[in-house]
Amino acid sequence: MNFQDYQALAGLTAGDHGDTVRELTNWAMGLAGETGELVDLLKKEIFMGQIATRKDFESEAGDVLWYLANLCRVRGVDLQRVAENNLEKLRRRYPDGFVKGGGVRD
Repeated sequence: MNFQDYQALAGLTAGDHGDTVRELTNWAMGLAGETGELVDLLKKEIFMGQIATRKDFESEAGDVLWYLANLCRVRGVDLQRVAENNLEKLRRRYPDGFVKGGGVRD
């Protein structure tokens, strides 16, 4: 599956929030919340010794992806293009791969 397929399928489970502002608000807030849950798994590992399972991590990362896909969908932004453009930006910024203190700013 590619990001375009994922984004289309994610949209099928998104529901209708009535208007664009409400949709954008829901997707942005949901993205922030799910990102917080993913970070919380890491916090618990680092500071409390509660190692998250791969399944837990994948589940939270999937929730982040779902909200991002729907946020982009409502904005008319292709998630596949987002991923490709991001990698291209990083290739330009770090032509030899990441090196601490290195990189070229756009």
